[in-house]
Formats: sequence, C-alpha cells, structure tokens
Amino acid sequence: MKYRIISLFIFFTFLFSNFFTMNALALNEEQSVIKGKYQYTSNEHDNIQLEDSFEYSDECFKKSSFLECSNLETISSQVAISSASWYGESIDKYERDNSYNAHNVIDFLTKIGFEDVSTNKYYTLEKLDNSASVAVGHKKINVSGNDYTLLAIIPRSASYKQEWSGNFWVGSDGIHKGFKAGRDEILRYVKKYIKDNNIEGNLKVWITGHSRGAALSNMLGAFFAGGGIDYFGSSVSITSEDVYCYTYATPTTITPGTFKNIELSVEGYRGGKYLNDTEGDSYTYTKGGVVDPKSEVYNGIHNFISPYDFIALLPLTTWNYTHYGNDISFDHDGKIKEEDILEELKRISPYAYNKFVGGSRPSSFEAKTFDINTLKIIKDENKKLDLPTFVRNRIDGLAHKAGSIDIYNNEKYQDGLIDAAGIYGMALEGKDFIIPDVINFDDKNIKEDLIYSLIYTYLSYASDLLKEENKSESEIDTLKIVFEDLITYLTDEKVNDNTTLDQLLELILKKAFESEEEVLIDSLVNLIVQEMPSDYKNILVELTKKYYNNENNEIEASDEDILKAFFRACVYGPGEDTEAYETIKTAKDARSELYGILGLAIVFAVPDNGYNISSTLFVDEEGNYTGCGTIKDIVDIIYPMIMNIKDADGIEIEKFDSFSDAADYRMIELLDKLSIDILNDAKDQYGESFMNDLKGHIESAKTYITEIRNAFVYFFLYDGNGYSTENIINTLVTFISTPEAITLAHYNEVYIAYAKAHEKLNGVYSILEGDNQVITSDKSKDLVVKASGEFSKFVALKMDGNVISEDNYTAVSGSTIVTLNKSYLETLDEGVHTLSFIYTDGEADATFTINNVTSINNPETSDNIMHYMSMLCLSSAIFVGLAFYLKKHI
Repeated sequence: MKYRIISLFIFFTFLFSNFFTMNALALNEEQSVIKGKYQYTSNEHDNIQLEDSFEYSDECFKKSSFLECSNLETISSQVAISSASWYGESIDKYERDNSYNAHNVIDFLTKIGFEDVSTNKYYTLEKLDNSASVAVGHKKINVSGNDYTLLAIIPRSASYKQEWSGNFWVGSDGIHKGFKAGRDEILRYVKKYIKDNNIEGNLKVWITGHSRGAALSNMLGAFFAGGGIDYFGSSVSITSEDVYCYTYATPTTITPGTFKNIELSVEGYRGGKYLNDTEGDSYTYTKGGVVDPKSEVYNGIHNFISPYDFIALLPLTTWNYTHYGNDISFDHDGKIKEEDILEELKRISPYAYNKFVGGSRPSSFEAKTFDINTLKIIKDENKKLDLPTFVRNRIDGLAHKAGSIDIYNNEKYQDGLIDAAGIYGMALEGKDFIIPDVINFDDKNIKEDLIYSLIYTYLSYASDLLKEENKSESEIDTLKIVFEDLITYLTDEKVNDNTTLDQLLELILKKAFESEEEVLIDSLVNLIVQEMPSDYKNILVELTKKYYNNENNEIEASDEDILKAFFRACVYGPGEDTEAYETIKTAKDARSELYGILGLAIVFAVPDNGYNISSTLFVDEEGNYTGCGTIKDIVDIIYPMIMNIKDADGIEIEKFDSFSDAADYRMIELLDKLSIDILNDAKDQYGESFMNDLKGHIESAKTYITEIRNAFVYFFLYDGNGYSTENIINTLVTFISTPEAITLAHYNEVYIAYAKAHEKLNGVYSILEGDNQVITSDKSKDLVVKASGEFSKFVALKMDGNVISEDNYTAVSGSTIVTLNKSYLETLDEGVHTLSFIYTDGEADATFTINNVTSINNPETSDNIMHYMSMLCLSSAIFVGLAFYLKKHI
C-alpha cells in the first residue's frame, strides 16, 4: 500500500508538472505588452517635463531586424527623446544636480524590462567636443527556443552642449571623424558593460537616436552588423539580422569605398582633457575590405528622415556622404496625412503642436518677399517654393563655398565651424546669462560694430558673386554695382553712373511718400530723429521749421512732423500756407536748401576733406547747391572712407584691401567687446574651467573668422541665381520669417507623431489567421492567410515589398482570404518573408518562414498545445506502466 501511494504521488507530480509547463510555455508564445508613461524634456523648455504613453513588446525582436516593425519605430523614437538630459526639479540652471541627467532614459528602459541600466561618465559630468553620452541596459529573450541577450544602446540625443561641435569634424578618411570619436567612446563603454555584467552567447542589439544621437546610432548599428563584433571578444556573437537600429533625422556618416580597416578600428582611452573617457585599449581591424553602406548586411538599420529636415543632408551629399542602411521618408511615401500627425502631436507635445497650428507647419511654407510700400514681409506671388527645395538651396550654398571635402578640410572651414559650434554649445549652457544680461545691443560701440560687420559682410558676399559672374574686377566696381542695384530695388527706377544726387534724392523721397499710408517716409524720418546726433538734429529741425504749417499753434510740432513737412516740400514744393513759400517756390529750391545744410554739416564733420566732399556732391560750377554729384562721384568718395579706419584725431589705424578683410576686422572687434563681460560672467556662474574652454573657442574662432563668415553667409543668402539685391533680400526674409518651420521639422516630437500615426495606420488592418507559419522544404501545401480588411478594398498582394502576379494566388472574401500556390512557394528562398495585403486605405503584414528541415513544430498556439499534450500522454503512459510494475513486483 505504501508503495502504491508513493507511485501515485510521483505520477500526479509529473502530471501537474507537465500541465503547468505546457501552460507556461503556451503563455510564453503570446505577445506580452507593457503599457505605461514615460517622461522627456521639452525641446522648447529644458526645465519642463512632458509625459507621453508607450506600448512595448519584445515581439519585434523575435523577427528579423531586416523587417521594419512599426511598434519598434514608435518605441525607439520615444526612447530616443527620453535620453535628453533632465536636471531634476530645480528651475535655477546654476543649481541643477547633473546626477539627474540620465533619469528619464534609465527610468524608461527599466519600465520596459531592461536590467542594470547605467550610463557612461559624460552623461552626468563635463561634456567635451567629440565626446558622447550613452545609456545601456540588457534583458533576456527567447526566440524559437534560443536564448539571446538583448542590449539596449541609447546615445544621448539632446543636451549635447560642447559634444555638438564634433558634428563639424568630418575628416578626410571617408568616415565622419567627430561621430566616430563619439561612437568609439560608446563602444568602449559597451565593451566594459558586457564584461561587468558577464554577458555571453548570442546578442541582439537595439540602438536608437535622434539628430547627433542618430548619427552615432547609425554608425553603431553598422559596427555590429558589418563585422565589428570581434572587438568585444569571443564570448559574444551576433548576426546582421539581430541588429535593430532605428534612427531619426540622422546626419550623413560614411562614404562608399571607405576602408573597413579605418571604419571598424576603435580608438582607445584618449586621456588628456578627456579624463572622463571610458577606459579601454585601442582595437585595430585587420581583415580588410571596403564599405558599401547600402549592403544588405545593414538592412536592420532604418533611418527615418523628414524631407524638410536639413540636418539629414549634412555633411554634404555632394561630398558623397550617405547613411548606412535604408533611408525611409518619415511620412512613409505619403501614406500618413498631416491631420494624423497633428492628432498625435497634440497629445505628445503641446508646444510643438501650437507651433504647427500657429502657422509654422512645414507644409505651409512659402516664399517671402519684402514689400517696400508697406515695409512688411509678404508672400512672394512670383515664386513657388516648398520647404524641401528651400532647405536644399541652403545646403547648396554651403556646397558652393566649400565645394569639396578637401576645401572643407584644407581651407579651415572645418576648424572654424568646430569652434563656432563649440561657442554655440556653450552658449546654450549659459543662455540664461549670455544673451539677456551681457549683450547690450543699445550700446553705441557694440551697435556700430554690429552694423559695420553686417555691411562689410554683405559687400564681401556681393563681391564674390559679381566676380564669379565677371561683372566686377575690383572692390570699387562692386560698390558701384551694389549701390546702383540697391537704388533700383528701392525705387523701381534704373540708375547709372551719371545719375545725379539730386535725381537720386527725388526718386527716393517720391517713392517714400507714395508708399502705403506714407509708412516709408515715416520710418525714414523716425530713423533720422533717432540716429542723428542731437546737435545736428536740432540744427536741422530749427532750419526747416518754416516748411511746417502749424495752423493754430496750440500743439508744438514734433521733430518728426517738421522733418516730414520739409521732405514733402523737397518732392512737391512748399505749401502755400507755410513761411518757406515766401522765398522758396519749387521742390528743387527746397532740395537746394537741403544740400546747403548737408554740405555745411560735412565740412564740420570731416575736417580734413569735408570741403572737397561738399563741393563735389552739392555745388555746381557756378557755386549753386544743386546736388550735381553723380553716382560715380558718390562711390569714389565713399570707397576710401569705408576702406580706412581712423582714430578720433583723424590718424589712420587700419587700411583694408578687400571688403572681406574689413568684415573680419569688424567681427573680431565685436567679439572682443562682447567676450569681456561674457567670460567674466561665465567664470562667476560656471567656474574657471568653463570660462577657459569658452575663451579658447572664441580665440580660435577669431583665427578662422573668414571661413565662419563665409559658411554662414552662403548658407543664409545663396540661392544660385547670381547677385541681386532683390534675390538676397527675398532669401533672407524667407529664412527669418519662417525659422520655426525649419527647426520644427527637426523636432523629435514630430518624428514620434509620425511613428505613432504609422503604427495606427498599420493597426487598421490585422492578420486574423495564418501569421507566423513555418513552411518546410517540401512545400507540399498551399499557404493560406486571412486579413481583416474588407475584400472590396483589396487591391494587391506583395511579397517582401514586390507585387505578386495574380496567377500565383487566389483571393476571396471573408474578410480577405489569400491562398498562395505551392508552385509559387517553391520559388522562394529559405528564411523569413513578409506577405503584405494592400488595400485602398491601408495594409496588413503577415510573416512566414521557409525552413529547410522536413518537419518542424508549427509555432501556432494550437500546434504547441498538441505538442505538449503528446508529451503529457507519453509521460502519463510511462508512469501508469511504472505503477503496475510496482504493484506486481513489490
């Protein structure tokens, strides 16, 4: 009896053990979805946290990374934005605790099941040019009975500060040097992480990032997929189909034909100022070969790129730079509509949404022009221009000046832009004190240097273009052409060398009075009153009072009213009810009086040459003030004055040979004046180390001021249509009137909205039956798959992206049932395939695998249940037999 009880106990133990094992494994086959909320730092306000919802599943990692997965597209974009620094609850920028920087990304990865999430030192300590910050975590997943370690590798995708300057270090080896330096820091940290966490065996890697973080992700994905796994030692392995890399707005990173010995080698610990580098020895890849960025091994790299986003076009594609992997339009070739994006964006980011609906949406972008008659920026009805074209034109401007990678490297553009980016990055860190408290644009000296810098920069740009067009041989030729073109733009009248000052004045004032509601003349008068030295203004007003008719004398006339009445007399003659009419009858007479006043002012203002200037411009051979000087005379007088700088005593202290030299001189003067207070405040707020870094960038930028100036001017002004005041002004006002449309196109929130809209679109139709089937090598049966779409909307069937001939399948209603002929299946290669049901308003994707074994367990839950039931029956039979044996023999 005792042995019977023991045998029954053993029997039921195994029975229940098998039952629970069967159910656990069956449940394991079901998709487990984690839902929750994550936080990220706003693009607009870096001390404000925004919250968004997420849905995460491991299922995408159980398929080949070559197959785009819409859920992974969404969750990747969300993790990327969570990587922005968060400084805790402190609003005061100077008291923030940097240990909070990685809080959001660590919290997010932990919520979706990753363990031991940690970051390298740059995440929380000082950021340097060409450094990089990264968060790494791991989890175990099982795919078809095989165990994998899934590594999440998340480069920081915002809050770069000085890291950002590395974006401009392109180098000449074919691989972007600045991004590679950041990539190598991340690889050193990942190698350390693998060792510290005793990770072995099969790896899958999930890598995602936005902007600079996207470039690092693009290169990291390529490293794992393209043969770099040996760097981590022999304890781990990976295939290219296990590299899941999703990037958003990634800059270009690589040129085809780059030597893999350069690409896959890793720099070791740098030391020096890079004390926060992760320790690690250098690694040299020695297997040889060259890079093909579009090779199928990189098919697990999915780059989502907005057509409006110019960041994805840098470094210049004309230098042959491109991305690893597949570039995907983030509207999925027009499948996603703007209203779908706005619906998602409103929930994700109210700041970005308000900009969209407030008129900054990229799709509403249009060419602008400056209306002289109203002094307003209006739509340019003569030019049809969309944002992608405008963005491409900006890049073409850079390419025009730095037309090759050799020019970029050898002519100091690279070094100059690195320093400019360093200043910009540090200014972002200190923006709370640099702009509002230190830079006082009302300061007379600063304003003067700024105005002169802009004028000389414009003249330098014009000189370059006119010489390219063979219209100018010298700077004085340039000045004349610029002056004449400007007058033509302002007055709509052609002028030439022989046009007199009197004719110019009449044209300009007449145009000003004919402007809508006389807005132009009012602006001109206000400018004179505000900018003219008080002594000269008072004299001018006193001398011209007689042109103003104050009928009741009850209200004292303003300076603006008096000058406006005088200028009106210069165009239409004095009013009959004014005191001036008694002696001055015509407009020409009024202008003659103005020339007398100006001539006298010049004599006193320019002691050494004032008389000659006055007599040349204003006085004819008979000694009358007629404004007889011509445009040629004006240019001959102005040119030496603007090409020489004199001190208060009239002693020459600088003489320029070109407008470029003059522009550089003025810009350096401006930098010197601004940097004194900026550096002092930087030291007070951030310490001596921060101040010294900023000072180093400023001093170095002064060395490359020509290259920095050219790069920015050609980016903002160049349109490929040659020199024209109108073209330049229209390009500039188009840019400055719609900057948010350009920057908004780069926001990570917008990429998330697109991803969510795409996932929802894919969710409209689903696979009801037949997903994830396995077809054995004999292919002895047809493949039947059922999708939820209405049969009347079914238009086509695709296999791995290519339309299938209707001869290869049958399709019937209920909802949509497709049967693939076995003869067609025999033409397919082994591996995973995607079958896409295409409808008029959406699609649904099914996955199936062709395997080369003669029998294999179908992963469908029903097949698994039969498998486990067979195991149960077998074990039961064994123990029943055991029970009878015990009864008989014991």
